Amino acid sequence: MILRQEIWAFLLALPFIARSNRDEVQDEIPPAYPFPCDVRGYRSREIPSSVHYLRPGDIDVVGAIGDSLTAGTTAFGENLYDLFTMDNRGLSFSMGGQKTWRQYLTLPNILKEFNPQLVGFSLGDGKSENRNAQFNVAVAGAMDQDLLYEAKVLVRRISKDPRVDMQRHWKLINVWIGTNDMCSDECFDRSQTPETHRKNLELAIDYLYAHLPRTFVNLISAPYIPAYAKLTNLEDACQTLRKISCPCLFGPNEAEKFKYVDKLSRGYQKAEQDLIASGRYSKREDFTVEFQPTFLNFEFPYKIGSNGRKFTDYSFLAIDCFHFSQKLHARAANLLWNNLLEEPGKKSTHLKPIFHRFNCPTPNSPFLQTFNNSVLNTKKSSFTNQWQR
Repeated sequence: MILRQEIWAFLLALPFIARSNRDEVQDEIPPAYPFPCDVRGYRSREIPSSVHYLRPGDIDVVGAIGDSLTAGTTAFGENLYDLFTMDNRGLSFSMGGQKTWRQYLTLPNILKEFNPQLVGFSLGDGKSENRNAQFNVAVAGAMDQDLLYEAKVLVRRISKDPRVDMQRHWKLINVWIGTNDMCSDECFDRSQTPETHRKNLELAIDYLYAHLPRTFVNLISAPYIPAYAKLTNLEDACQTLRKISCPCLFGPNEAEKFKYVDKLSRGYQKAEQDLIASGRYSKREDFTVEFQPTFLNFEFPYKIGSNGRKFTDYSFLAIDCFHFSQKLHARAANLLWNNLLEEPGKKSTHLKPIFHRFNCPTPNSPFLQTFNNSVLNTKKSSFTNQWQR
């Protein structure tokens, strides 16, 4: 979202630009505790020819298109200025590869345990054109009509990288969009609808389909935007900023806005599910698009006060109370990983503490789940962590 210069000047002059004293980073996992899954045997001895027989260790390349939440905007931000200048891509739940799962739980840091040669994940901070971004081409402020351009950038970047064998390597591409569409665009241009959302997704994924062989696409559910209206005990900074970051939900007539955005969120999510159910991307053995309901029933973590009432835990949010802190990225990574190993129609949709439940591949269910291979599963197991943090 782009702010006019006078708004920038006003915001940056306010006294609340400094961060509160919050613990916004996951607790580091001590070396004494092993990775929850047995990774042996979960990279195929021979490269599979079918996406429906893909094990976690078979993923050689990761990439992503999306907006600021995929870019990791201000996950480590120190002040309000960082909100507009800092993308902590190395911490992004779907694309960050900074350090290891012990410090930062991300999907690539999980996949690296199965395949240490994984490439494409982001390191450090920077915008999408920064070298460290690698195959995370998400751009802050992006909307679904921007995805085709991002898809073209992603394909070009992958195809030119000497580490990637386009025909041989398996690729996992994360697609997540909708926050800016529902928060900023819809209330000014009502021609943007669930139907146009589906069409714009089709354009981008069609391009991936045409140019990326051996690809598993995660279509991650558009977030349930009304969750932002349920935050409690908001700081003054957040009261001001959320009217800028999500004017479709906040400001005058908020009750009516809530009803509209609630209907819109569910419409976007249904459009995504309908796109997958159409079978549009089920015509090749080396390509699939799977709907991951990671943010289908999105809600922010809370604490229980001394009076027994719930209140929002702002350590999971960035300074603007809109973007995610690293702790929330970690929870999202855990849930997205679980979704990859859960059968369609039986996937979990609620963010939980990291390692509260951490799915693992098993000999009876070794593959990333697709609609086609889910009928082959006879048993599922998960790791329930005994050292929940």
